[in-house]
Amino acid sequence: MAPVPLAELVEQAEARRDDDAPLAITIGDGALRCDPHQVALALSHLLSNAAAFTRSGVPAQARIALSDRDGLVVLSVEDAGCGIPPADQTRLFRLFATGGSAAPHGTGIGLALCRAVAEGHGGRAWLTSQPDAGTGVFLGFPSGGSGPGAAAPALG
Repeated sequence: MAPVPLAELVEQAEARRDDDAPLAITIGDGALRCDPHQVALALSHLLSNAAAFTRSGVPAQARIALSDRDGLVVLSVEDAGCGIPPADQTRLFRLFATGGSAAPHGTGIGLALCRAVAEGHGGRAWLTSQPDAGTGVFLGFPSGGSGPGAAAPALG
């Protein structure tokens, strides 16, 4: 797999979004060695979540970046949304799991799909969140190597 520029992955993700909610996106530099269709699909879910779960009175926004961390190339999507209560954070990566406020918006598929994409590349997925302060979802891809899960170093 050839490295795919982050901006190209975000462009593909935006084209896949099934909502028209406005979202200001800040995109970092770099490229990721990945299956671009899978990663763009995961990103489209994360962008839709960022738009759907925005706090009242706060503009919908997302920051997307690549970084190197603990042998992984980490794709991060961070928003300033309503956040996720600590009790819900781990279980939301399970298929069809939704949080208390997710019922009108979510199906419980997006984060499970993100985890499957990361794991399918040999990596992992996790999140950090604070209620009323936003959420960061992180997809870690193994750096280096030549296997199907190998990610290009974060360039930029």
